[in-house]
Amino acid sequence: MHGKTAGRATPLPVKGLKGHTGHSGASSGAMALIEGLCGMADGRFAHTANTSDPDPEAQFDIVIGQPRELDFDVLQVNSFGFGGQNASMIVTRS
Repeated sequence: MHGKTAGRATPLPVKGLKGHTGHSGASSGAMALIEGLCGMADGRFAHTANTSDPDPEAQFDIVIGQPRELDFDVLQVNSFGFGGQNASMIVTRS
């Protein structure tokens, strides 16, 4: 899993769903949660579509190109909509 390695934090994998679906309005949080839960169950972490050249200064492991086989126990979904509709959720597998 991800955490501290040799005294320094390892980057967390991140993805964006909007490149796959476009603007989905009020359903974006629910769609991202469903996709994340399916990925957690299947051991696959989806990629960020339509991204090929992420900022090299980013402090994250941005998953691009194709989904990644990844066994993860914690999922955070952030959904930010037009007009200040914002929600965040953390899900853990027990």
